[in-house]
Amino acid sequence: MRCRGASPFADRYRRFRNLNVRSNANIGFGQVDPDTGAIATNEATNDRSSSDSKSWGAGMQLTVIGELAGHRHRFIFGVANDSGQTAFSQETQPAAFTADRDTLASGDFAPISAVESSNRYDGTFVTDTIAIDELWTLTLSGRYNRARVRIEDRGGQNPGLSGDHVFARLSPALGVNFNPSAGFTAYASLNEGMRAPSPVELTCADASAPCKLPNVFLADPPLKKVVSHTIEAGARGKSGGATSWSAAVYRTDIDDDIQFISSGGSSVNTGFFQNVGRTRRNGVELGGQHAPWERVAYPALQPYRRDV
Repeated sequence: MRCRGASPFADRYRRFRNLNVRSNANIGFGQVDPDTGAIATNEATNDRSSSDSKSWGAGMQLTVIGELAGHRHRFIFGVANDSGQTAFSQETQPAAFTADRDTLASGDFAPISAVESSNRYDGTFVTDTIAIDELWTLTLSGRYNRARVRIEDRGGQNPGLSGDHVFARLSPALGVNFNPSAGFTAYASLNEGMRAPSPVELTCADASAPCKLPNVFLADPPLKKVVSHTIEAGARGKSGGATSWSAAVYRTDIDDDIQFISSGGSSVNTGFFQNVGRTRRNGVELGGQHAPWERVAYPALQPYRRDV
């Protein structure tokens, strides 16, 4: 075995800021507030929220190519990290509707929530592609993912939402390729994957306290990680140099899928996230491409020149 090469240490950084101001009808107008006992007299609310998100990550991969036990191997080992941090705050202000359906403020903005969340996803993966013979190739791989999601109340309105959630799983994969000619390949694969609940999902998971999106961030029951099991088979090929095609069938079973459940009632945009058990997605993918014309070469433009 020999080392063919290692990718350099790669890193990335992004930042996104968002300020949102909107007006909503007060669904509790004329009703008794269960917290204060007072009757809500404001027809509408002005709501504003701000978020400041930063994300960064890094990864490195090592590739080793050689022969072992009479077969050619392509072994890949890698590690990756993706991290992020978000500061979120939301405030509301009582208001009344004007004749043209605008809103007129009738009080000051009051804080609803102020929260900071951070997430870290660490992954380690290995892949071994084995050339069984000239026609068949076997691929074995696995990836260990560990996700940590931390949520901290910064405003004091919802101290119960603070939490430290950890999700981890080893996800295997198996694939086989049949390549009888340069213009035809058939394949089949089995693989598993994991997705950790996001901070928004973790803080909007209580049926008795539905939330609107963007999320209000409340203290809610924990959610389970989502695990997928996928089986796929297909083929792809080329005919001449101008036509290529592909076809595949797949089925994915998802354990503990997370979906947004509407709370119903007078507000259609409120609800909560919930693990809904097992769901299934299956289908067929077909693709084709035909390029009958060769690439047209245009002469390079020359700089204008005039001799005098």
